[in-house]
Amino acid sequence: VEVPVMLHFKDWKFLFSAGLIYNRLINFSVTDRTGLDITDDQTYNPNMFSFALGSTFFFTEDLGINVRWSKSFTDIQDDSRDSSFIDRTVTVRAVYMF
Repeated sequence: VEVPVMLHFKDWKFLFSAGLIYNRLINFSVTDRTGLDITDDQTYNPNMFSFALGSTFFFTEDLGINVRWSKSFTDIQDDSRDSSFIDRTVTVRAVYMF
C-alpha cells in the first residue's frame, strides 16, 4: 500500500509534483528465481518512506501523461548484512482529470 503526500504546481500545460510517500507491505510473498517460496527465510521491513518527484504534461485540458520518480530513504531488508535494497522507481501513466 502506498500513501503519497504531494505538493503540486500547475503552469500552462504542465503539473509539477514533489512529496513524501509512506509504503506498507501487506500480505506479501517472496519467490526466488526457481519459483521456490522463500517468504519465511527473508526478513523485510514492512514500513518504508520515500521521496518522489514528478511531472504531468496535459495534451488537452483533461488528458495527460505523467512521469514520476521515487527513491526510498529506508532499506526494505531488515537484516541487510550482505546486501541492501533501496527502492528506486520510475512510473509512467496516463492521467484524466474530471
